[in-house]
Amino acid sequence: MRHERHGIGAALVRHVVANARAGLEELIAEVLPENVPMLTVFERSGCPMRTRHEGQVVHVTLGLN
Repeated sequence: MRHERHGIGAALVRHVVANARAGLEELIAEVLPENVPMLTVFERSGCPMRTRHEGQVVHVTLGLN
């Protein structure tokens, strides 16, 4: 895809995390296991991260405290 690997996902995650910290304790995302670039973005977010695999989905929880 033309727009992949330009840091757009990382920028969006940083923006969402910064705004969510004002009133949320955690963010939850569902990611396909083969979407390694997005899982890497979450890992590099600087937030504590938990994952749980359920079928064909990875549930990602980012702590915001």
